[in-house]
Amino acid sequence: MIDPTGQYFDDARGKHHYIKPILGVGIEHTIKALDYNLFKF
Repeated sequence: MIDPTGQYFDDARGKHHYIKPILGVGIEHTIKALDYNLFKF
């Protein structure tokens, strides 16, 4: 999910886990930081 400030976040661990905004760190860093399986999607 993306919040209004452009930060990705998830709650896969039972609480919100925020990642730095994609425009600041790039897509590769963001994908690595997410608890997300691209192949499963």
